[in-house]
Amino acid sequence: MGSTLGLLRETKAKGRAGAAWLGLSLCPIAALLAALLVPASAGAQERVMPGRTLATLSVGAPLRLTRNVDFAQDDVAPLYGDILLGYAFAGPLRLRHGLGLGVSLNLSAEGGYVEPVGAASQLLVMPSYLLFYDASLDVVALGHVGLPFLLTGDFSAGVELAAGLAYKLTAGLGLYGELGADLFVGAESQVHPTVSAELGLLIDYEMLP
Repeated sequence: MGSTLGLLRETKAKGRAGAAWLGLSLCPIAALLAALLVPASAGAQERVMPGRTLATLSVGAPLRLTRNVDFAQDDVAPLYGDILLGYAFAGPLRLRHGLGLGVSLNLSAEGGYVEPVGAASQLLVMPSYLLFYDASLDVVALGHVGLPFLLTGDFSAGVELAAGLAYKLTAGLGLYGELGADLFVGAESQVHPTVSAELGLLIDYEMLP
């Protein structure tokens, strides 16, 4: 998620655009909740996998696929810390849907005297649709599609797609790695794609009935 933090200063604050984006960010969540209200089919398996409360805590390094030299951007954007909280709903399959909310903060600075961005100056949040796959007792997979937007400074927003794997050290704690791709629209409608890699921990708590 934080792979876009170095780009966010390029956009201008737009109150109506911000309100419209917040409304758009709720659309996938509303669609998912509506789908959950549909009863399971009669042919579904009787055994139901319990719900899972999830959290990832990681540090990421983003790579810009394009960069703006006028802002003294580097190929590698500022490092960031990332937290994603989510819930995977109970269901009859190992692959389940869920909802999440991510928070990201830049850990390093960029820009120098041209367009300076200080460390810990850009806070970003991201409502997300999750996919959780319980591959085995030791390995789980987690993917998400999110709509990140900036809480500090000028309003900016984008789209993120990411997937990660965790190897469990205990029943509820595992080592976590993630690869992601982000797309932001900056000043003058310029499109800024980035890719990122994260390493950290996954906390996985099974909600038993």
